[in-house]
Amino acid sequence: MALRRVFEPIMIGKVEIPNRIARTAHAARLTPVYIDDSLIAYHTAGARGGGGCGLTILGTAEVDASSVLGNGTPGNSIADDRIFLAAAS
Repeated sequence: MALRRVFEPIMIGKVEIPNRIARTAHAARLTPVYIDDSLIAYHTAGARGGGGCGLTILGTAEVDASSVLGNGTPGNSIADDRIFLAAAS
């Protein structure tokens, strides 16, 4: 198979990526503001299975409350502790 290396692991620094399939950042538009279970499930599903993504690069995640998307609305925010508290519960 000409693309056999695509399914082989690769090291990025000290982290082993299980294959060389990457999904780049994009706007899934699943959640209005905060990263929630639907967005996590979306990315988890992309990583499962024999041909799943070895590396997913997440899209918009605002780190400051003043950040907004180009259309003036907030995107996925990690600007306050609510997202981390929800993930920990």
